[in-house]
This record gives sequence, structure tokens and C-alpha cells, in this order.
Amino acid sequence: MDGRTGKTLPVFGMFDNGGDLVETSFLMEGLLVARQYFHGSTSAEQDFYRRITHLWETVEWTGTRSDPKSDFLYWHWSPEWAQHIHPSPRRLQ
Repeated sequence: MDGRTGKTLPVFGMFDNGGDLVETSFLMEGLLVARQYFHGSTSAEQDFYRRITHLWETVEWTGTRSDPKSDFLYWHWSPEWAQHIHPSPRRLQ
């Protein structure tokens, strides 16, 4: 993502303009760890905790499936190209 404009950068080709399951998962994992660490009584920590909770609860994970009943998670999703890039399906456990 271009930090100045917020637009995606197609680093891996023209179909690479959307979300990535692995990077989103790593980001959320780090934010959840920070949320637990900064879960104090100050107003700044409480605000930080609420903001991370909101992000966690509103991540759009459904784009990682080609259909809601699918047993597979796909690595990449694009608002323009859907799941055009499929390295290999990841079976849900």
C-alpha cells in the first residue's frame, strides 16, 4: 500500500490489488497482543483497547472463501479480481 495515497501497489502483478490472508492474520495477531499488554486503567489504554477490539471484530474474513460453505481458505482476495490468485487451498480444521 502506498502510505501517501492509501492505494494498493500491485507488487506481484496486476491481480495483486486486494487483501492477503497471511498478512492480515499477522497484523491482527500483533494487535491482539498489544491489546492485552495495554489493557490498563488509563483512558488512553482503554481507548487503544477499544479501537483494536473494533478492528478485530470487523475484519472481513469472508473474502478468503470462494463461497460461504467452502471448506477452503484462499490466500488472496481482490475487490476487482475476487480469488483470481489461488496458490493452493488451505483446508479448515
